[in-house]
Amino acid sequence: MRKEDVIAFLEKKYNEEFGVVKSFFSSQDKARIIKDELINFVKAIAEEGNFLDFQMKKVYKAKISQSQIRKHYNYFLDICQDVEYKGWKLNEEHLVKLAMGKVYINYDFARDNVNYFFKRFVEDLIDEVKDEETLKDAQVLFEALVGYSKVFIEK
Repeated sequence: MRKEDVIAFLEKKYNEEFGVVKSFFSSQDKARIIKDELINFVKAIAEEGNFLDFQMKKVYKAKISQSQIRKHYNYFLDICQDVEYKGWKLNEEHLVKLAMGKVYINYDFARDNVNYFFKRFVEDLIDEVKDEETLKDAQVLFEALVGYSKVFIEK
């Protein structure tokens, strides 16, 4: 069993069961997504290791911590606050910083600091940001994830 095999397994599971980001941005009922789907997704982030068998756990550590979630949320929030400060004008500098957020999450994933489901959440969230309105929606979704994670994910 190789780490790539575990990632392929988790990718399939994520795509089949946890499309919360795509659902949120395509839905008219964003409150329902936050109340119902997001809470189940945060539970899946917290329990990602439970989806793996013994052989998979030998090559992949499904780790996640409150501090890592906060770190990536704070990075995202800094961008949102800068956009707000500039009169809710999303510019190229902000888009570059958002793109770098994908670099940072992948770096932490490679170092086993975050798990796959959280990495995909951040990547998908950043991919959905196209303008000021989607940035505001992304901030709400990320903030809700942080709140739920406080309940389900240990420090």
